[in-house]
Amino acid sequence: GLAGVELLGNGSGSHHELRKLHTRVDLIRSATAKSGGVYLYANQMGCDGGRMLYDGCAMIACNGRIVAQGDQFSLKDVEVVTALIDLQEIRSYRISKASRGVQASSAKSIHSVTVDFNISCTASFAEVSRPIEVRYHTPQEEIAFGPACWLWDYLRRSGASGFF
Repeated sequence: GLAGVELLGNGSGSHHELRKLHTRVDLIRSATAKSGGVYLYANQMGCDGGRMLYDGCAMIACNGRIVAQGDQFSLKDVEVVTALIDLQEIRSYRISKASRGVQASSAKSIHSVTVDFNISCTASFAEVSRPIEVRYHTPQEEIAFGPACWLWDYLRRSGASGFF
């Protein structure tokens, strides 16, 4: 928002469709490019017990750029995606947007509390995460990985030992 939400989390349940990752990435990039900030995207993984497959592919975006990406079609039970973000970079990005600055200058001030400690590492070796190239599967790979992941998850969840 205008007053300063830097982190936005989206715990999603977006099912797999062929080439849908392109749409997700475009939406996430555009959301943070317009207003700045960090977008934490987590999608479900596995089957729902019916016909749906959730393909995962967690991402972290900052100011319109993807800085971390998880696996799409992973067989892991848990996947953690991390990035190191400089909040001052977000504030600088927002200030550079002229139209946003005009609106923010007239917005109601939110009370903030200053504390005398840091909640993060202050070591000089900590490198801020840089933009990455998003990994996309070809349509043929998606067609191969999707059903295979669905079958694996179905086996795991049902306790079956194989398919007839």
